Amino acid sequence: GILDKDAINRQDENITRGEFIYGLINLLGIGYTNEMAPFSDVGAGEKYAKSIHTAYELGLVSGYGDLTFRPYDEISTKTAARLLCYVVGYKDLLEKGLPLANACSDSEICTKAEATSDKALTVKDAARFLLNASNAYLVSPDVISQDSTSYKFQDETLIESTKDIVKVEGILNANEFTYINEENSLDKGYVMVDSVLLKTGLTNAVNL
Repeated sequence: GILDKDAINRQDENITRGEFIYGLINLLGIGYTNEMAPFSDVGAGEKYAKSIHTAYELGLVSGYGDLTFRPYDEISTKTAARLLCYVVGYKDLLEKGLPLANACSDSEICTKAEATSDKALTVKDAARFLLNASNAYLVSPDVISQDSTSYKFQDETLIESTKDIVKVEGILNANEFTYINEENSLDKGYVMVDSVLLKTGLTNAVNL
């Protein structure tokens, strides 16, 4: 539910700024704002508009100097990494001079090389970044001054704070080759976990 359902079919395509913001806001698990950002190219009916307006309201994005957001442009790897570091708690630290590569490395969102890359981010790598950020421990500034910045890790991951999930190991899907044991198999679209039969996509997954 973090990215669009057709993302699996676009793994090697570059993700747009709008879709990445959509994934980021979904990861935070918060409601959409009713406020409108001052972007001339993100009207109320625009795809991902609610996510973009919410990200603006949260202070995560500011757009370009010409008051556009350019939601259908590709997002660079380092821009996506910075945004995810923001939601984990590094925003003030980064704005005070903490190198993005350090924040990305410490939080394990991405590598130091990716944190400085202008290369367009693919859908596949965006999913990896979002998954890594969900498992990152939140940080809080310890010292922020003109001469130094330091921080400490909290005991809670981002996904734990937003969705009450301790850690995401991956995505589990069932297909016609998913077997419970030698005698039984599951119909496509179903998965069995700890004797609980779940239909993928339905809310009974929360029973886990």
